[in-house]
Amino acid sequence: MQVDASVQPAFKVLIIDESALERVSLSRMCAKMGYQTHECDNAAVALEIVERERIDLVLCDWEFADTTGLDICTALRNAKFDFFIYFILISRFSDERYILSALMAGTDEFIHKPINRSELEVRLLVAQRVIKLQRKLFTLRNEVPRALRDLQRDLRAMSGLQASLLPDRRQKYPGLRFDYFWIPKVFVSGDHLNLVRLDEQWTAFYVLDVVGHGVPAALRALALSRVLSTHPQEGILVEHSRERYSQRVRGPAEVLEILNQRYQMQGDTEVYFCLVYGLFNAFTGEVTFATAGSPYPIVQTAQGALYTVGGSSFPVGIVEEPGYSDVSIHLRADMRLFFFTDGITEIRDMEGQQLGFNGLMGLLADNTSVTLKSQLENVRQGLAHWASGKPGDQVYEDDATLLALQWRSHEESVRISESYSPRSENIKPAQPVDAWSALGDGFQFARRKENSRVLVWTDQAAMDWLLGNLTDWGYHVELHHTMNDVKERLVAEYFTFLLVDLQNLPEDLPDFIRMARREGANRSLFVLMLTSESNQDRMMFALQAGADNCTMVNCSAREIYVRLANGLRIADNHRRMLNKNETLKTLRQEIEEDMKRIAHMQLSNLPSPQIGYGKLKYDWVFHSGSVVSREYMNVFDLGENQVGFFHLTANGNGLVGATRGWAVYRQLSGAAYEHRGTAGRGGSLFKPSEMLRELNTVVLEERIGDLEFKLVYGVMNALTGEGKLALAGYPLSAIARARGAHEYVGAFGPAIGLNIESSFQDVTFHMNEGDRLLLISPSFFENTAVELVEDRFAPVSNGGAQTLAEWLAGLKLTLNLKDQKDDVSLLVLEYGNHRPVKRFDVARSALEGWTQQCERLLPAFIQHFDAGVEFEVPLLQSAISDLTVLVEHMLLELGMAESLRHAATLSLFEVCTNITRHSLSNPETPFYVRVFACRDGDFVVLVQDDGQVALPSDKLELAQSFDFDFDTEDADALPEGGLGLAIVHQLSRCFVSQRIDGKNWTAMLFGESPD
Repeated sequence: MQVDASVQPAFKVLIIDESALERVSLSRMCAKMGYQTHECDNAAVALEIVERERIDLVLCDWEFADTTGLDICTALRNAKFDFFIYFILISRFSDERYILSALMAGTDEFIHKPINRSELEVRLLVAQRVIKLQRKLFTLRNEVPRALRDLQRDLRAMSGLQASLLPDRRQKYPGLRFDYFWIPKVFVSGDHLNLVRLDEQWTAFYVLDVVGHGVPAALRALALSRVLSTHPQEGILVEHSRERYSQRVRGPAEVLEILNQRYQMQGDTEVYFCLVYGLFNAFTGEVTFATAGSPYPIVQTAQGALYTVGGSSFPVGIVEEPGYSDVSIHLRADMRLFFFTDGITEIRDMEGQQLGFNGLMGLLADNTSVTLKSQLENVRQGLAHWASGKPGDQVYEDDATLLALQWRSHEESVRISESYSPRSENIKPAQPVDAWSALGDGFQFARRKENSRVLVWTDQAAMDWLLGNLTDWGYHVELHHTMNDVKERLVAEYFTFLLVDLQNLPEDLPDFIRMARREGANRSLFVLMLTSESNQDRMMFALQAGADNCTMVNCSAREIYVRLANGLRIADNHRRMLNKNETLKTLRQEIEEDMKRIAHMQLSNLPSPQIGYGKLKYDWVFHSGSVVSREYMNVFDLGENQVGFFHLTANGNGLVGATRGWAVYRQLSGAAYEHRGTAGRGGSLFKPSEMLRELNTVVLEERIGDLEFKLVYGVMNALTGEGKLALAGYPLSAIARARGAHEYVGAFGPAIGLNIESSFQDVTFHMNEGDRLLLISPSFFENTAVELVEDRFAPVSNGGAQTLAEWLAGLKLTLNLKDQKDDVSLLVLEYGNHRPVKRFDVARSALEGWTQQCERLLPAFIQHFDAGVEFEVPLLQSAISDLTVLVEHMLLELGMAESLRHAATLSLFEVCTNITRHSLSNPETPFYVRVFACRDGDFVVLVQDDGQVALPSDKLELAQSFDFDFDTEDADALPEGGLGLAIVHQLSRCFVSQRIDGKNWTAMLFGESPD
């Protein structure tokens, strides 16, 4: 049967034979089958060619002058190339003894001389399938560790961060000896424990278990570790008295009550947690603790007896009034206390049985006579022994933590033996089987230690010889005669092998084998055909259909035994790779789900733009380059009209950056919670530089390894617009002025966590109505041209035609965030209710209508207008100065004289001031100012508002008749509103104000010559 050469063009074959004639003959046969062939006559050259050409298959003669083919096979195997080599040994010896000796020595196949072309085709076809399979396995073997490294790199870094926050075993606590173990289910843990020295008398301790496991639980555990501390702003273990400059140690139940009030479950993103918190008195040995959903602690007496203390309680966050209570116990010398999480008692053995509370008690009882350190180590080994046989990554189904405390008030009276070792089963190793001796007359098949399941499919009645041998070799065997029965069993049960012995092979055998691997319980099912050399066509059909191998000696128990042994090696290897691949997929899915939860958490913790403080509003742009972001921001109330704000960027990408950023976010927000109502006392703002110095000290002195991050932190008075900010590794912040232009504020400072002596500087800024403060992250600043942001200032500077939300929407559109691969975030704070003055050109077709409107006011306004500009002015006093500037610029464009420009802007200021102060219009309704250029060089200013009459006629008459020379001496002669209206009469050629159709119209004519 000719093999299609186009099917396997990439297969490379090396022929090793001292006979040139044999090499040429074999090379030609392989070439006709489509293989790329290489030749050599000795082992040294063979190794070089294999490595250089990355040979797939070796055809090697048995006999050489100075070596054997078996030695060459051993040399290739020992070389440990990073690719698979299929080895076929060729020999003139055809006895079964030599065949089996070659197979058991490490060769993959054996062919006897003279070479039969049909047999060679069969064996090369078998080789093709194995080589393809091994290529996939090698690829997977390389990809899985690399993918796992990529996925687990962030998790390991995060785990290192968690581990760095655990108690240092070298740390001395007054009167206390302790030890612990902390075992995350997968790298990171929702469990945490710590010991905190409060003073010379009291040492606090706790064991925390956030519900669930993985990244979200670890994030909450990290955040809670800051709360369960003596941190002056965030910690709750001691109560600080600012009046007496003292502190009070809070009792355990009191601490749990505070946590329960602060962390009530609110929504799907919130989780509850279990906690045992206690205090140890170094002077008396008394331990006082309270539990919130944690397992009962275990007490070990000096004599080794064990009992439990405490009672049931609700986890933190479940109910509003859980009623926590303190429990006290007096420790004496050699007494020990054990606090643990339920991840220990929930460990299961191979049968699914949990260790349980009694199982843990038994492990502790077996180790009461050793040191505390040895006891915990033995307990940990006992846990592993209980779950022995399970995959290493499935031993712990939840995070597992145990903390042990022992009072050491005086020297121990009993020498503690270190010689104890945990009980273990004595399992005798299997004796190695000597292949050469086993092949003698007294050949003995080695019995397998585990039962591999074998399914035999045959159309023959007498198969007792095969079933008996398989059973003797340790296999669990089932026999079936129909395809449907075989299919049903392969789907329902896990079988390692399918042995096919059929006289009539079905035409749909290829589909059946594909189905068996795709839908069956074992995706790496090894299919072995039982036949003989005479059934050439049947063997080729079966191999092309997907069978893994076939026997060439009819009813040979020895060959079947060896084929199964080799097949098991390949199947086991394949199964391990598939299991690793499934583990990788599962890990990816878990990480993706965790990342989605973190992303949801990040979005839910962004400051809400709907919440405003006084005259301060804010909004933001937030885009994560991946699923999660290392950037955080917040705006919060500090009390006394003071508002705090920050924008931070943690080092590290992915989970590492998100985790580190979250820890700092919680710390800053927690500090704000404690400072609420105190910042700004005595008229001075809380200093941002002090916050940065404090954070820097915490990072460098509290062993928070590699927690470098960058930050801008500031405070602002929400009523006056005054504020201060300090930078740590951040670019300067920017202020976009509502009346145009922009400026940068801040003083460069080093990132947090670099140097204990780093200094930071406060910079004061002031924001006017409509100004916007932009806090820009370093990555955004560096990766996006700063001109892009500066260009976005334009809508503010030309009158701020856009609201803050519209302005940010335009920026997002320009940035095209969906294509951004980096984190992009921007926090914008806007001060005041500034509404811009808007300018519009009057259409030429509308000029005649405005001429008629002016005629209705006064005949003197009969003019011919060449051009006109309309201004929409918000009813705000602050908008009038913007209006006068815009009008003056417009008159300058028209070429009006400086004196006329000044007269017009001053008159306009007086008229508009009366409107904003006295018209009583709807504050949301603007008024309008129109300026028309006349053909003779004059110009008209027309003001329209919808309020009440701002300029009554009697007041206008008083202003018109006002005499500056004499009337200023008579206070009663001054018109209402002061001298403003009189000044307008003096500066304009004509001034009139009337109410027409429910609207107030005021017109002023300016020109060089009097009319």
